[in-house]
Amino acid sequence: MIRLLIVAGLLPVLSGCASIVEGTDQQVTINTTPDGAKCALSREGQVIGIANPTPQTLTLSKSRKDVTVLCQKAGYKEATAILDSEFESMTLGNLLIGGVIGVGVDAATGALNEYDNLITVPLTPETAVAPAPTAPLTIPSEIPELQIIETVPTS
Repeated sequence: MIRLLIVAGLLPVLSGCASIVEGTDQQVTINTTPDGAKCALSREGQVIGIANPTPQTLTLSKSRKDVTVLCQKAGYKEATAILDSEFESMTLGNLLIGGVIGVGVDAATGALNEYDNLITVPLTPETAVAPAPTAPLTIPSEIPELQIIETVPTS
């Protein structure tokens, strides 16, 4: 009976286990190859962070929604990558300890999701426009002697 009372007393404290243990925010490092790009992070069309210049570590609020990472650097094509929202394994422990209430708290706060701690966005150099090909220049092996046809007096 005492054990039941202890467990019942701890349930409110332990509910939202991932919220408490893992938190509702996390740090994510944004990297590009090469370094020095400006990256905008957005979730559902709203900018939630800027990494300028890369590499840079940002603190993001957890969500079940993926994050789009759009990077730009002079001389390189614009590049996009997706930071996937994944299931936070701590939530499984919450089912055992905190029950449905704990999972509900984690879901409401975004704590039952997480992102990778590092994302690297490869940048592709812009290609310079090559000049139009011209006919090859042929140089004769012997240069003929020039004939003077008419001389024009100068002053």
